[in-house]
Amino acid sequence: MVLDLLAEISRNLTPLGLVIALILFIRLASKAKSLNSLQAELSIFVVIWVAAELPRALLTTGMIKASPDAVMIGLLAHTLSMVAFGILIVRRFLKLTAKRR
Repeated sequence: MVLDLLAEISRNLTPLGLVIALILFIRLASKAKSLNSLQAELSIFVVIWVAAELPRALLTTGMIKASPDAVMIGLLAHTLSMVAFGILIVRRFLKLTAKRR
């Protein structure tokens, strides 16, 4: 009973938390000195990730209804954000190892 109530509250607060995170990371990305800075790269990654997670959270709460095609677009955006994160990590690693040579 109490766990169900807590689950419902957290499910309903998730979209709000995602919107707050989206705003904060957009601001962080815009304040970065360069697009090549770690701050900018990580912020842009998190913005893409949150943008992909927000529709899923809204679907879970029942705030929006979507077709299976729209759900797949969200999954695609999520997958792209994970690929972008992998590229970011590999690029940073290669840059770090190139400096040591």
